[in-house]
Amino acid sequence: MKYEDIMRKINRELFGKIWRRLCRIVVKCLDSRRSTYHIYDCKLNAIPIENRYLVIDCMREEVCSLYLQHRFDLLGSGWQSVSLASKNREKWLKDHLPLACIPYATTVWQMVSAGYRPIDWQLDFKSGYRWSERTWYMDIPIGHKAGVDVKVPWELARMQHLPQLAIAYAYDRNDRYWQEYCDEILDFIAQNPPRFGVNWRCTMDVGIRIANWLLAYDIFVGQGVKFSEDFEQVLARSVYDHAYHIVHNLEYSPQLTTNHYLSDIAGLLFATAHLENTTEISKWLAFSQREIISEMKREFHGDGSNFEASTSYHCLSTELMLHSALLIKRLPRELQVELPEWFWCRLVRAVGFVEKCSIDGVLQQIGDADSGHFFKLAPRYHKLTKAGAYERYQNLAPQQLVDDVYYDEDMQNHEEVLSYRELLPFADDMQEVKNAGDLHEVWKHLRDAWSDSGRENVYHIADEHVNLLLNLHVYAYTGMGLYIWKSDRLHLIVRCGEVGQNGSGGHSHNDQLSLTLTLDGKTIIADPGSYLYTPDPVMRNKFRGTAMHFTPQPMSGIEQNEWVDGQRGLFSIKKDRTNAQVLYVGRDGIIMRHDGFGTPVWRVVEICSDGIVVTDYGVNLKRWKNPGVFSNGYGKLLKL
Repeated sequence: MKYEDIMRKINRELFGKIWRRLCRIVVKCLDSRRSTYHIYDCKLNAIPIENRYLVIDCMREEVCSLYLQHRFDLLGSGWQSVSLASKNREKWLKDHLPLACIPYATTVWQMVSAGYRPIDWQLDFKSGYRWSERTWYMDIPIGHKAGVDVKVPWELARMQHLPQLAIAYAYDRNDRYWQEYCDEILDFIAQNPPRFGVNWRCTMDVGIRIANWLLAYDIFVGQGVKFSEDFEQVLARSVYDHAYHIVHNLEYSPQLTTNHYLSDIAGLLFATAHLENTTEISKWLAFSQREIISEMKREFHGDGSNFEASTSYHCLSTELMLHSALLIKRLPRELQVELPEWFWCRLVRAVGFVEKCSIDGVLQQIGDADSGHFFKLAPRYHKLTKAGAYERYQNLAPQQLVDDVYYDEDMQNHEEVLSYRELLPFADDMQEVKNAGDLHEVWKHLRDAWSDSGRENVYHIADEHVNLLLNLHVYAYTGMGLYIWKSDRLHLIVRCGEVGQNGSGGHSHNDQLSLTLTLDGKTIIADPGSYLYTPDPVMRNKFRGTAMHFTPQPMSGIEQNEWVDGQRGLFSIKKDRTNAQVLYVGRDGIIMRHDGFGTPVWRVVEICSDGIVVTDYGVNLKRWKNPGVFSNGYGKLLKL
């Protein structure tokens, strides 16, 4: 690139930053003087859904009864009441909301049922910290106080429990469910004027929220519920507010789009698909469909694996793609953008990837895991006693459990995604790995080249009872860098490949050459999970560090890759210096190397009928020591 071209590019970027900053100042100034609600007549259209959405769950009634009490268990909080203390609603609005938004908010809140107790939507109920409804959304602080987690109010405001109430109504015909749906939405609209407060800060959560509102709406309407005209009008206006906010706050960059942008687009698709078709809405609807197709090419590899370098984020992005595609199929023909065959092929393989990375529907964690879902229609729960919950989890304190029974959500269960396979146009065609040579021959040549100054660490994981190779299937997802061996008794996942997000490594861990191993359903080696993000930077970095993963360990304790400094480094690396490579892969095992420690490190994983043999080679390596901590969901920490 010529000097003049470089300077023009720099000037364009600089001017763009200045222009965006000026626009933000102007919009903030205008928002402080006017109501940010769009108040005009618009109509909402229900869209028929597949019966697949009406999933029966044996604990639905018990859990929905907790939702009706405004008790939620989110991100390791325990089932806590999240109700607002104030009894005088109108006075509370005047004391907390921007002045210009109070009249419409008051009108909306007067529609709420008399016995309804409002929810505190701005509260991190794990730490007790509360954001302000009067703070303009772009001024909302994140990660500014130790122990404070912005994900808690965001998770609650996704309102993923509303479709569960709608499904419960389909089976129980309890009018409390649809009344609660109305009241919570009216409550949220009144307390959260557009572009004010914590729940407009992240566009991803805005998109997930509106999709959950509308899916629940479709289920209720499909079951014969007739909402009042006043409620329908208020809901339709807020759907437009959500769509407008998403369009003007897309989490887009020409260099990188992630699950955040995909969530934005999916939310916009749901909103515009349900709104009356105007010129503006028609443009937004067409745009969202085109971007769904575009993001499939950007974010998913040809083999179906996702570029986030995380199995959990793969599942989230697959959910977003899956439900968006099924919605597009339900649109009137004249409004549909045709989804090409290659799109469906990648989607089918993406769902197949979830199945191959799971054991009985429970996903094996690789990379970050924040327990994120698009919809949670049938979450799986384990019924524990209070004593059993204390015995199981370090993160639960006595004050967090008030009931004798604790419903413990299985955050890693993704059976729901797999249940939609029959709605896809064809089956997964992922090809199995066949032996292209002999592992021992390749290994012998490598050993001859290894320096005498290095040393081997050998791990024998033996089980001589039954053949581990019975009905063995092997899959190589080279896009993400995940290699899977699955038999009647064995489930092995080996990690060697990209750091994700086009090299920024936002959701990957320092886990190159690591593995997870399950024999006869018993976990032998597990990925540690993620535990927390911004509330505890030390723990964040610990859980994604090299020492936490079963991978070659340097004597010096250095990391495979270094984080960027400061808060931004919680979701990015300085540079991928590992250059992780697979030198051989077959049914008999895998040979890999990386350069993250400055000198090459090799790992050989040999798959035998009576066990697994792992051999590491490199300069100044030490044996791995199990860290003894494990997180099975964001904010949850097991006692081992």
